[in-house]
Amino acid sequence: MAMLVRFYLVKGKYGARLVLDWPPGSPEALALEKGERPLRPKRAFHYILKETAAEGRGKSSDKTPLVVFESHVGLGATCWSYLQDKLDGKLSTLAYQRYGYGWSSDPDWKSPRTTEECATDLHLLLVSLGFVASQPGDDQDKETAAATARQRARAQSRKPSARDAHQRPIIFVGHAFGSAVVQSYMAIYRPANVVGIVMLDPTPVDMFSKYPAIADWTTKRLSGVMRTGSALADLGLLRIASLFGLSMLQMTKPLRERLGVASVYSLREISFDGRSLRTMALEMEGFAASMEQIKRDTDALASTASTAPLGRPLVQDKQQRAAEDAPVVAGVVVTVAKVEQPIVDVGLSPDDWKRQWYVWQREMAGLVNTHPKLKLAISSAAASDSDSDNDDDGGRKKAAAMPTADRPHGVVIMDDQSTSLELCASESVLDALQLLLNVTGSSVQVRPKA
Repeated sequence: MAMLVRFYLVKGKYGARLVLDWPPGSPEALALEKGERPLRPKRAFHYILKETAAEGRGKSSDKTPLVVFESHVGLGATCWSYLQDKLDGKLSTLAYQRYGYGWSSDPDWKSPRTTEECATDLHLLLVSLGFVASQPGDDQDKETAAATARQRARAQSRKPSARDAHQRPIIFVGHAFGSAVVQSYMAIYRPANVVGIVMLDPTPVDMFSKYPAIADWTTKRLSGVMRTGSALADLGLLRIASLFGLSMLQMTKPLRERLGVASVYSLREISFDGRSLRTMALEMEGFAASMEQIKRDTDALASTASTAPLGRPLVQDKQQRAAEDAPVVAGVVVTVAKVEQPIVDVGLSPDDWKRQWYVWQREMAGLVNTHPKLKLAISSAAASDSDSDNDDDGGRKKAAAMPTADRPHGVVIMDDQSTSLELCASESVLDALQLLLNVTGSSVQVRPKA
């Protein structure tokens, strides 16, 4: 059967680009065929919200937690489809695409994109859906660094809003870069109805400052690859290259099987989209600066007001009061046993880097956990053997770190079956969510009882 492959020449903000009608009938190509220009809304998100049958959006009487997923760089909302299906009917879930990806609106193309800017966008989405209460200043321009700074200053000098507590409890799940977005969100807004945070392979706050070569590779070389890829994508060359097995997004067979054909196709479309690749470049260019700001905000996210995170001295007055007023949040980290060695030389052997990575992950877990019940459980578990790993029936491991003055309370779930990219569809995330549900007093069961 003959198949007609058509190209359309589209004039945009960055010059002309070719649009390939493949597969036939894509929304953009159909709009062009009708003589329409497929414009995205100026300020809009593409999101996937799955409510349980008994719940209503943002109802104050609803005590069942909402799980909000925050994706890694280059991944869209559909990367969470496996977990959303697993949680369907048990917990409400929200997955979305940040500005610049898929059918979400364009970001500010003028400067590198920081996690703070992503956090302010996330806040506006949650406010518009009724999941968090609006705050003074939300109507300010969020596309400038000055507005973000004002938001941070306001957050550091105020207690969590009492009206936030009337909203539905929220559990954030952030993947790598998405974990940094969640950390920035908590540092800026700190809504009282956030009861838990799950971070999947989070980037350590001091990795870029300790190893400048990694920062340079991420913000310059990797972002440069993305910009080159965006130019090739605008010409349709990346899509043609995919016919020969070449792609900007390499998904493993287990990940493809878990996500399904539709989700995999959606994620591959992002890797063929020049606009999405430019957004990836902007996020990479601002990543090191974002982690530096998060490092400065660690006192507001410390485990307790009397413990210095990562061995840093306490900041007095305003930031210390912010730590004391921070909402109680149960935090868990999920990381992988298959730790990947950095592409650049950092002067560490693979084994030394792996040990360093695990130390970082435990510190990151302690950074976000302020829940006294989880601290007590960790202290009891760690008292017998702080460095032992216990296998569970699913092949995953849970390691509890002994809380000390220089190592705050934190729990890490070790996944020895997944790669870092596969964590967005890992059963270990369900283990982490069940732990947080148990600690926060929820009766919901997302994992079968032992």
